[in-house]
Amino acid sequence: MDHERILLRYQDSESLTEEELQALKGDMISYINSSEELEKRLEIGCLLSKLGDPRIAFPSESRYWVKVETAYLDLLVGKYPVTTKEWKYFSKSEHYSNDDYWSEDGLLWRNEERPPWSDLAQGEDMLPFVIDNQPVVGVSWFEAEAYARYSGARLLFFDERIDIVRGEERRIYPWGSSFGQGNSNTLEVGLKRPCPVGLFSKDCIPSGISDLVGNVGEWTEDRDKFGCRIHPGSWRGDMLSAWPKASMTLSPAARLDSLGFRLAREL
Repeated sequence: MDHERILLRYQDSESLTEEELQALKGDMISYINSSEELEKRLEIGCLLSKLGDPRIAFPSESRYWVKVETAYLDLLVGKYPVTTKEWKYFSKSEHYSNDDYWSEDGLLWRNEERPPWSDLAQGEDMLPFVIDNQPVVGVSWFEAEAYARYSGARLLFFDERIDIVRGEERRIYPWGSSFGQGNSNTLEVGLKRPCPVGLFSKDCIPSGISDLVGNVGEWTEDRDKFGCRIHPGSWRGDMLSAWPKASMTLSPAARLDSLGFRLAREL
């Protein structure tokens, strides 16, 4: 289905039957996964979020997870980075205030005077950053840790993350050995914003784990006296930051518009 027909059906979505609405969503997902112009696929992905993207799940659902075998241990790993939809629910719920999910220094951070994520997400200029089917951004390491604990999970360790990206084939990138063009949401593409998960279909390993080297950077479980380790590959970063072994160390209090996180569970 072409771009214009999808837009026309979307504009008429309130009059569609449930069966017709699900068919429209399926067509939108097919369009997102196509080779059509990137900006048009981005538009359809954002509209799909407004209708309710059926690809987006919560950690309580089995379809949220992908089983992977690493050199270290077997894991369940989030198919996508934690999405804005997930984070909105957690941050607005009583669970965010539940001390049991926070580390001691995380509690100290949470209880200081600072604007909550919901306040930071307000305003016209923030709209491209808070779409439900995009990876959540602007979350500190302390908050990511708390959400992971709430979900019965943890963050990926940096070395686990490398092993997952490279796989048994020892890939350099999810799609192969050369960075190429247009394979992930990095600075070179020029979107200048995060995008709905899965928009870059090549930024996905065979098991289905997506958005691994671009779109948003990811907090990892690694933390020492210098700070917390991240993989920096994101819409703000260039091809060097997308390299699976690329890393940076940040304060656990950092909240960036290009940084999110992903969940893992040990088996």
